[in-house]
Amino acid sequence: MTLTSNHLQAFGTLAAALAALIALFVAFDQGRVMRAQQHASVMPILDAEVQLNDNGATVELAVSVRNDGVGPALVESVRILSNGVPMQTWDQFGDVIFPQALRDVDVFNGGTIRGALGAGREQPVVSFVWNRDDTNEQAFVELFERIVATGTHIQIETCYCSVFDQCWLAEPGETARAGLVRSCPHAGDDVYAQLSSSRTLAPAEADR
Repeated sequence: MTLTSNHLQAFGTLAAALAALIALFVAFDQGRVMRAQQHASVMPILDAEVQLNDNGATVELAVSVRNDGVGPALVESVRILSNGVPMQTWDQFGDVIFPQALRDVDVFNGGTIRGALGAGREQPVVSFVWNRDDTNEQAFVELFERIVATGTHIQIETCYCSVFDQCWLAEPGETARAGLVRSCPHAGDDVYAQLSSSRTLAPAEADR
């Protein structure tokens, strides 16, 4: 077979097309890697924590959320659950979690958790403080056993997004990893707003 100028031109055209296709694939792959690096460089990781702090004269139950990632977390919702059931009212929270002797909380604090939470920052969700006396000492032991021994009485579920609109749902469980979701569910009121707006007086408070 004799190669003519037409054959050489066809080969040249094919080689140019293959080179262009390879360049396009390399550019696409580099773009994918760059996007992945960009997302990883601002990825938030939320970790919820429940603490029972014995300060001698007082005992505090505190729930907080910390961002252990490298980028800001846009927190859409935080839910407190007990044995998988969402705690939506003060009475429900008290009935399920607090021993009867601790239904009368001396100090109730919280803050709005929705919004941006910077990398390395921690935000309190809600806290309950009781003054210690002879009548409630055993109740603190019971509260400690409920929270620490079982690990199921208080669980935290968070849904948050990165600045690139990637969203994760972190469900309760020590071994559970946050899973990617298309979007976070409608948050409504934050935890503190829910509990404080629905709070009813405990019997001891009503008598004051």
